[in-house]
Amino acid sequence: MIRTLVYSPDFQKLQTLLKPLDLEKTLVLQSNFKNSIQALKENLFEQVMLDIHNLTEIDNKVCSDIFALLKPGGVLVINWSTPFGSDSQLKDRLISAGYKSTKIGPEQLIFSKPEWVGQGTAQLKKKKLNNAESVANTGNG
Repeated sequence: MIRTLVYSPDFQKLQTLLKPLDLEKTLVLQSNFKNSIQALKENLFEQVMLDIHNLTEIDNKVCSDIFALLKPGGVLVINWSTPFGSDSQLKDRLISAGYKSTKIGPEQLIFSKPEWVGQGTAQLKKKKLNNAESVANTGNG
């Protein structure tokens, strides 16, 4: 089972990111990141690690697409190498996509997907189903 998704166009930085990881449980991307995350929508990862050149590479759509790839409680780690783009704007995009801030440092952001995400929908569907069964059993409706 693949647990971690890692992206870096830079081979040396990629090697650094991969050192502490179990390579058998890691999917590595080196190009076409935006297209690749579209193709991975059926998968859920515990961790997504990105090494990007600048913060403008992560727009609102990418924030949402990665959010959909993370399991509840999953972690997004973003490292960048040039100060082009505002980290406060990226933080705002991540928060508006549903992430919660875990750690903010120079040239690194760590955000997580809240544990409760996805649980409310299942409970609401179950409640509606129970209500529908109740109406069907009483003949009211």
